[in-house]
Amino acid sequence: MTHTHLSRLARCSFLAMLTWLACKGGGRSQPLPDENLGGFGGTRAQSNLGGNGGAGTGGGGSGGEPADAGPDAAPTCETLVCRGAGHCEPNEYGHGVCVCDFGYELVGDECIIDEECINLRLLEESCRQLSGAQPSLALFFGVETCAGTTVRSDILGPLDDAFRVLEDGNPLNEESYVSLFARDVESYVAIAVDLSGSLQTDQQLLVAVIGRLKQMVQDLTPAPGAPPVRVQLMVFGRSIHTPVPFTSDLSLVMAQLDTIQANPAAAVAEPGGTNLFGVVNDGMKSLKAAMDQRREESLGAVVTTGTLVTITDGRDTSGVRLETLNKALNFISIGISGQISDVELTRIGPQGSFLAPQQSDWESAFDRVVARVLEYPRRSYLLGYCSPAVAGNHTVAVTLANRKANLDATCKFRGEEFGFGLACNDTFINGYCESNACGEFLACGIRPGSDAGPTACGEDPSWKFSR
Repeated sequence: MTHTHLSRLARCSFLAMLTWLACKGGGRSQPLPDENLGGFGGTRAQSNLGGNGGAGTGGGGSGGEPADAGPDAAPTCETLVCRGAGHCEPNEYGHGVCVCDFGYELVGDECIIDEECINLRLLEESCRQLSGAQPSLALFFGVETCAGTTVRSDILGPLDDAFRVLEDGNPLNEESYVSLFARDVESYVAIAVDLSGSLQTDQQLLVAVIGRLKQMVQDLTPAPGAPPVRVQLMVFGRSIHTPVPFTSDLSLVMAQLDTIQANPAAAVAEPGGTNLFGVVNDGMKSLKAAMDQRREESLGAVVTTGTLVTITDGRDTSGVRLETLNKALNFISIGISGQISDVELTRIGPQGSFLAPQQSDWESAFDRVVARVLEYPRRSYLLGYCSPAVAGNHTVAVTLANRKANLDATCKFRGEEFGFGLACNDTFINGYCESNACGEFLACGIRPGSDAGPTACGEDPSWKFSR
């Protein structure tokens, strides 16, 4: 990959079409279509736009009022269930209408993924920067559509030509060198399950939910030879418990789900409440701690992705403040009733919020969650490059080379941290992992003969996260 590619601007559209849908409980939902085949793409369970609530209003924003609708004829956002990639917003009359989520556009009467709306995200706290050594940095970043799905290969193009690096908004000069590396990526997945009183009183529903969870955990099992997947199980009502901390032995998670299924009342000490925001805060902290520990024990030689999947049948009743979500992590939510607050579900699921109010919706929703979790490592890349900076504070961004990105992967660094008199070039960057030095800076992986971290293989220039 070179830094000389020109970007073509491609509009990242967001088309909000106001459409009448069926009220809660009206009609049986249909299975979600495969998001790789078009259709709704995947943040909520399917509904045909229009439904029995009336014809679609058309237009891009304000929404018209049906001529035969009296003051009490139309639903509100308290009673309207939006399925598919949509959410409820009040129109100018105060009536609830469903609009396409961001990252989707209306085509005909369906919200489909806007394939050209693309986000790049840094997946670590900052850049990796060599200190007192060659002037080079590395960025571990992910690429996805604004809807949270994998970018199609024909949209992204050949990987070696797909990205470019900017320092302080300017393309690198001809003397700088950039290289993109494929890396084995380990996955950390925290699963938070709502076991509040509302579920405890419906044993049949709870048993069905646990059954779907068991299938999801089984589907997360990595293929032979693939990087490990570590899962943590959390349960919550008013109180929060972690019966299974992060483990790569997924049979332990399955066994605990069996225990909960047999005696759900014993799983949560205080089921009388829904501490939804509290469990998200705790899950986020435990993910970061586990991933930090893995990086420290491998001296940086391993890169990881982290995902929090939250399954709930209600809305937060705890009054706990939801902390700012860590942008390096992935957050997915599944709503398993028609009483969900769509706003809250979206807040805790920016990489995918699936509204599945009926059991017939669950299979497709859970399958999509598994597909996204398994795809995260495959859409994560490590980029190393030589910086021309000598001093001062700078901002580096990885963006798309051939089209405009909705978001770039960015971080800051200080030029003074680099060493002097040491050449950074293609030989250094591409030969880093094959040299006598350990490969932590460019995450070259665990050396043979070591279970925890790289073996002693000569001196490695120190690296740290940039600031």
